[in-house]
Amino acid sequence: MRNIKIVFFGTPDFVVPVLESLTNNFEVVGVVTAPDQPSGRKKVLTASPVALAASQAGIKTFKTDKPVSY
Repeated sequence: MRNIKIVFFGTPDFVVPVLESLTNNFEVVGVVTAPDQPSGRKKVLTASPVALAASQAGIKTFKTDKPVSY
C-alpha cells in the first residue's frame, strides 16, 4: 500500500498522531494547514502543530486561511 499518495488537511495538535501514522504507512506528498498565527504576549508568529510536524518529516506544506470546498 506504500504507493498510495495522500494530501493531509489539518491544523490542531490532536491530529498530529494521525499525520505521523499516515507518514509511516503511506506516501504523504503534502499538508494543507492554517497560516502562522500570532502567539503569546509579544504576538510572535507561530506555525501550527501540524505544520511543525510536516516540516520535521520533510513534507511540503501549504498554508491557507481559505477553507477548501468542492
